Amino acid sequence: MDLLPARRSVDNDQSLIPLINIVFLLLIFFMIAGQISAFDPLDTLPPVSTSQKAIDQAAVNLVIDQQNQLFWDGEAISQQALKARIEQFEGDINLTVDRSLLAKDLDAVLAVLKQYGVASLTLVAHSPEN
Repeated sequence: MDLLPARRSVDNDQSLIPLINIVFLLLIFFMIAGQISAFDPLDTLPPVSTSQKAIDQAAVNLVIDQQNQLFWDGEAISQQALKARIEQFEGDINLTVDRSLLAKDLDAVLAVLKQYGVASLTLVAHSPEN
C-alpha cells in the first residue's frame, strides 16, 4: 500500500510566463524610450547660442553643410535652384549652417536671400547644454 500522494509533474510552461511578461515590458519600454529625437540625415553642427527662443516649425528649412551643399527641406539643391525657389516662395526660412562653413560661402547664400526679398530668416543654433 502506497501512503504517499502521487506527485504532479511541474509544468515548465507555467514557469516561463513571468519571464515572457518581463521581456515584453522591456521591449515596450525600449520602443518608447528609444525614439527620443528625430534622426537628422544631414550631418550639420550649428553654432552655439544662448538664446532660448524657439524656431518656427512651419517655416522652410534651408541647410548648408560642411561642403557648402544646400538642402531645401531635406532635398539637395544647387545655387541656381535656390534662386528659382526663392523667387516663388513667400514665407519664413530657418537657416541651419554648419559651424565650419566659411563666412564667404554663407555670405553668398545670404546675398541671394536678400536679393529676392525673403520675409523672415531665422538662423538655427543649438544651446550650449546640448
